[in-house]
Formats: sequence, structure tokens, C-alpha cells
Amino acid sequence: MDPDDHAESTIGKLIQATFGLWNALLTVNGIMLTVFTAVYAIAPAGGTYLVRLLITCCVVSVCLLVFNHAAMKSTYLRMGEVMANAERPLTAQERERDIRRSLWRHKAVRISENVSMVLFVFEVVLVVSYTYSLPSK
Repeated sequence: MDPDDHAESTIGKLIQATFGLWNALLTVNGIMLTVFTAVYAIAPAGGTYLVRLLITCCVVSVCLLVFNHAAMKSTYLRMGEVMANAERPLTAQERERDIRRSLWRHKAVRISENVSMVLFVFEVVLVVSYTYSLPSK
């Protein structure tokens, strides 16, 4: 296999895995947000601080993951604009600006992804804690 083909294939798999992870986290957070918001709406007295904290964590995580998708879209949109306008090459200033923006987005996306993963683990702990705090029947 040609090294360039292998690198391109690996990058494609990385992008698919990244989007898969974000979509899975969005789905799980959406489900937890829906369920525990309903729990809180049906029985506000039963909506302990754990439920409110869980709802807050889900909202923050969803916002971070949506930011990740928007940042990636913006990056690919800019790449498409540059490739579509190939007859006018970027100036050194434009290239430097694009690189700085891409590096900033990449750093922000990595931080956002890591925070979302930590929030997910914390949310799981909250769900388990809430479940075991319910009275036994």
C-alpha cells in the first residue's frame, strides 16, 4: 500500500471515529437530558440536587459537542473555499491567519472533547448515585 494512501485512509478513519464518538456522546447526553428533565418535571420534589446537577452537566456537554461539530464544519468550509479558489493562491498573511485559526480551533475542540468525556463519566456517577438514593420498594 502506498504510504500516502495509507495516511489518507488513516486520517479518514480518525475523522469517522471522532464524529462517531461525538455523535454517541450527543445521543447519550440527549437521552439523559430528556429522561431526567422529565423526572424533574413530573416530580419536582424528587428532583434532588443530583438531578439538577445532572441536567446541567448534560446541557454543558451537549453545547460543547455542538461547538465541536460547528468548529469542524467551519474548518472544512474554509478548506473548501481555498481549494475552490485555486487560481488565487493565499497570501502569506492569509495562510498564517488560517493556520492560527485552525490551531486554535483544534485546541478548543480537544479541550471541549475532553471536558465532555469527563462530564460523561461524572453524569454516569450521578445517575448511579441518584438510582441508589431512591427508596427501595
